[in-house]
Amino acid sequence: LSAIIWVTIFLCTQRKLRAYLGWFFAIVTVLSLAGWQLYNKPSDIPQVQAKVVNESLGNRIPSVAADNAQLVVFPEYGFDNITSKNLSKRLTSTGSPAYFVGSQQIDHFNLVGHINQLVFGNTKDGITYAQSKHRLIPSGEDASYLMRTFLRATGQKPELDFFSINRQVIKGKTPLKPLLINSNVVLGSEICSSITSPDDYRSVTKQGATILTNSASLDIFDGSSVFFWQQKSFGEFMAVANDRPFLQSANDADSFILTSSGKTMTETRSRGVIEAMIQPNSQKTIYTEMGDWPVAIGLIVIVYELYRYWTDQRRSKSK
Repeated sequence: LSAIIWVTIFLCTQRKLRAYLGWFFAIVTVLSLAGWQLYNKPSDIPQVQAKVVNESLGNRIPSVAADNAQLVVFPEYGFDNITSKNLSKRLTSTGSPAYFVGSQQIDHFNLVGHINQLVFGNTKDGITYAQSKHRLIPSGEDASYLMRTFLRATGQKPELDFFSINRQVIKGKTPLKPLLINSNVVLGSEICSSITSPDDYRSVTKQGATILTNSASLDIFDGSSVFFWQQKSFGEFMAVANDRPFLQSANDADSFILTSSGKTMTETRSRGVIEAMIQPNSQKTIYTEMGDWPVAIGLIVIVYELYRYWTDQRRSKSK
């Protein structure tokens, strides 16, 4: 949409090119219809019954019974103090193994701050995989050198120390990778702040993820309706851009399940569990494969226009 808007503005400001506006909109219409035809039906993969937890950091819900679900998504820090041995405090299943994903805080006494790690596993084998969070929130989980220098220079070292001890997260060395449930169901799971980084979800989708999830903790926003609208809009973008269902589990915020076309299947802001039958997808969109290519094309056009303007100015001065 941004590419269409900018090309329209460009054509309107170029007197010699205005005649091509009709052709441009005709091409956009044809491409849109072709894209809808290609991506309006997800690939033929068996559906997955999924449950999504909504709770608060200090007020967890009782253990989730996952008897009829294949996947349960928990919020950020939803697995604090949980191991494979006491997994039943969070999740139980008397039928086939149910898979789960969430995160937990791990204190690291040798370094300032703590580790926020994604955890994944199933009710049969317990926690089978863990990886430290890679995408941190600027000034929320990580303080830049510039910010630290400013706080020290203005005599706010106590505030900096409080941040380092209570809020600082030790960054993971590598981005999170897709999590394999079976050959058809692959999770592209991220933690909280990755929802603001389209490239994180594009990367896991490109690596084979067929379902996207986000585990978040959003109590710091104190119920802001504007923020929740914006945050859900990010989720809708991830779903549509990559043509994948998107599931978010959150503390003190909206938990929701979106289709691959960005439509809301179910959502809640109340403590509890929502569930839906979701359709994984393995088709990859042009965006998934190529990323923000309109930005690169736009930069090339801008450089060319500046070069042409500079050469025209030189010619006029020489004359």
